[in-house]
Amino acid sequence: MGPSASGPAKPVPRREAWFNFLTLIDRDFMLLHLIDFVIAMTVLEAAALAMYHHRTGKGLAPSDFVPTLAAGLALMLAVRAGVSGAGWTWVAAGLSAAGLAHLADVRRRWR
Repeated sequence: MGPSASGPAKPVPRREAWFNFLTLIDRDFMLLHLIDFVIAMTVLEAAALAMYHHRTGKGLAPSDFVPTLAAGLALMLAVRAGVSGAGWTWVAAGLSAAGLAHLADVRRRWR
């Protein structure tokens, strides 16, 4: 058979180089490293804020930001558990921890 009745086949659009690069490596692996990086930066941020407050007496006191950061970290750990294929209990544990940290933060602010 020759070319189809509708004419010559159209060329497939070329994907962007970045997308092609991502297809060469495992996207979940990259996502796990991205989540790990964000978790590490959050921990470093908390340490820097606490040290700054301890040394100067200025800035946020740890009691003002730790519950909020703890909730965020727990959510990131829950996402990481889900992406890595951990059991649903680990995801539920991370979400529960985030909820408890959020509850502690709201309770502290309510007073």
